[in-house]
Amino acid sequence: MGMSRKRKFVYFIAIGLSVLYLLWRIFFTIPWGTNLPVLIFGLALVISEVVSNLTATY
Repeated sequence: MGMSRKRKFVYFIAIGLSVLYLLWRIFFTIPWGTNLPVLIFGLALVISEVVSNLTATY
């Protein structure tokens, strides 16, 4: 018994939107122009989001 076409479509859309969100977070929201502690926490947040997304998806 395989997955229905509708479920596969929903999974595909969810994974696609997650990838789009992570790319936006990585390339457009990291505070490069601020001081070092803010940059470190910003990078830590992005890394935790990527890891969380990977562990939830696969």
